[in-house]
Amino acid sequence: AKAAADTVKRVHQELGGKSANILMDDVDFEKAVTKGIVNCFRNSGQSCNAPTRMFVPAARHDEILAVAKKVAESHKVGHPQTEGTSLGPVVSQTQFEKIQRLIQTGI
Repeated sequence: AKAAADTVKRVHQELGGKSANILMDDVDFEKAVTKGIVNCFRNSGQSCNAPTRMFVPAARHDEILAVAKKVAESHKVGHPQTEGTSLGPVVSQTQFEKIQRLIQTGI
């Protein structure tokens, strides 16, 4: 910000955690999207540094969405102490509905 201020350039600062995944056209989408989704789901999505947004080339949107869907569907939601569970339940119906709205907004 300081370097930009001296030349009056506009900047956008990410100061609140929850950074974005920025995927360029030359990346291995399968690997990058998988890693992004897995990191987002850690600790039931309650990590302040989880990358919850993904900026992707518009022309590759459908391909990336398919990978993200496959990875998300591979996670088992259930009781945290049950073998194979990778994501615990949310606290309430209200929170579940909020999550569903956020997912639809993100898609």
